Amino acid sequence: MYIITMFIVVMIGIALMVIGQQWSVVMKREREAELWFRGNRVKEAIERYVADYDVMKSVRPHRYPQTLQELTTLPKRYLPVVYQDPITGDDFELIKSGTDIRGVRSRSLDVPFDQVRFKHAKTYHDIRFEAMPMNTNCQPNPNNPLLPCQPNVPTPSQADKKADISQMSSP
Repeated sequence: MYIITMFIVVMIGIALMVIGQQWSVVMKREREAELWFRGNRVKEAIERYVADYDVMKSVRPHRYPQTLQELTTLPKRYLPVVYQDPITGDDFELIKSGTDIRGVRSRSLDVPFDQVRFKHAKTYHDIRFEAMPMNTNCQPNPNNPLLPCQPNVPTPSQADKKADISQMSSP
């Protein structure tokens, strides 16, 4: 009877160990998905913040945010809250250029489990959610003001003027 009880206890222990390992993989996948979501939300919020600078420069002295809290304040909220790093549970590490916040990344030095989304990343710290620099060679899109800019392509009248000038100068 004692041996059967010991056998049952060992089997329960092994089953709990297997369930615990599977649960840790599930939780790691959940945290990685949340890292992807939160990091991209911050990146996109910074990009929208920068795109709105020309409209908001009377009330905002900087093109890029100086703190993540600036993205959550009125008159326009770019983020509902300042997100925490889901891997560490602490604040994200800020990616800065001078005092300007350009993006965020995790402080964790653990190896990512998801090698599809995070390919080429040896650690979570290597994954950067950074706003793309503004395209200075663009102008506002008159057809859709929600789009921040469109490529600066010469209009037909500008192209015709250049062609007329080149034809005039040729003998």
